[in-house]
Amino acid sequence: MLRDLFPRHHERYEKSQFCGELAAFAGWLTEQGHLRHPLRLHVYRLREALGRSDRLQPGAVFHEADVRQAFVVSGVSAQTKYLCECTGRIFIRFLAATGRLIPIEQSDPASQLCRRYHRISLRYGGVTAAHRGKLAYIYVRQSSVNQVRHHQESTELQYRLVDRAVALGWPHERVHVIDEDLGKSGAGTVDRVGFKKLIAEIGLGNAGLVISLDASRLARNNRDWHQLLDLCSLFGVIIADGERLYDPCAYHDRLLLGLSGIMSEAELHQIKQRLHQGERQKAARGELRLPVPAGLAHDRSGEIILNPDEQVQARLGLVFAKFRDLHSARAVMRYLRTNDLPLPVRPVLGPAPHDVVWRQADSPRVLSILQNPAYAGAYVYGRRRVDGGRISHGVYRPKT
Repeated sequence: MLRDLFPRHHERYEKSQFCGELAAFAGWLTEQGHLRHPLRLHVYRLREALGRSDRLQPGAVFHEADVRQAFVVSGVSAQTKYLCECTGRIFIRFLAATGRLIPIEQSDPASQLCRRYHRISLRYGGVTAAHRGKLAYIYVRQSSVNQVRHHQESTELQYRLVDRAVALGWPHERVHVIDEDLGKSGAGTVDRVGFKKLIAEIGLGNAGLVISLDASRLARNNRDWHQLLDLCSLFGVIIADGERLYDPCAYHDRLLLGLSGIMSEAELHQIKQRLHQGERQKAARGELRLPVPAGLAHDRSGEIILNPDEQVQARLGLVFAKFRDLHSARAVMRYLRTNDLPLPVRPVLGPAPHDVVWRQADSPRVLSILQNPAYAGAYVYGRRRVDGGRISHGVYRPKT
């Protein structure tokens, strides 16, 4: 099992004194239906936790308090801490299923008292019967399709928030997951159907609890974030993340939620700024790979060559030849339409590769061919910019 999961580093796991524990845990996760990538991460975090602890011995019966302490890490991000705690809870379930766990109630009376106090505080200080009489909503979102495909651990982690709602007192059938916004940005530039659905359910008075992994999952702009806070405050809805509960009606919780929204938007600005700086530096060196028009193509080495399609080359050569004769782009367009000659176009929407398609000739398409510096052999970056308004060619036009 370990050799199949870690073909390159299986020796590290097989030489570990907890090799038997890791293999049994991996087999149990496979039986539970875990995907390969999340399963590998759980086994890796278990190996790190067992290696840090000096109170856990291989093959012995484990105390729940010792297991929880082994998965407590410091000096890492909040998301990493939460991931380690999730692996710890799964390992505790594995030990309980195999009959090798001593619960906290039997091992540590002080921990039992703390847990009881925690349940009472949740019952009377945060979540009430009025909240549990309504529905709990889990909001799941990833910013891009690429993240949904390749970062499945984050998506699975958000789906597991259903267990948090159940632990807070909601029956499983009264916990609804809203995942229509997978692959959509929370910056406010796209229409989010799932977020609108969540706002509608809160406004109808159906929601008692809203859970997301953190504030950035719900919104990356203050407009949407404060709209959500105002509605939750008006209808008495509790907001929860991976760490604690927030009551928007309480002043201090509302202050923390407001700061979380500000930090989420600021974080998005910092991410964009770093990406744009790196893009500009790469473009200044001429190394940034830009989309090429239909008459050009990239070869296997990345060099730009003429499109090997002879029909495409002939049609573009005809456009330039007719422009030299007629001296008017509109006249070239009329000639092409009269003779029913379409133009090659390379749409750049969607993931690569972008194939060439043929479209009816019109003035913008003819001008885009005549004014494209790539056909003159020039490398150009920054012809257009977006700065809070419409895209313009060197001139900023604000929105009206």
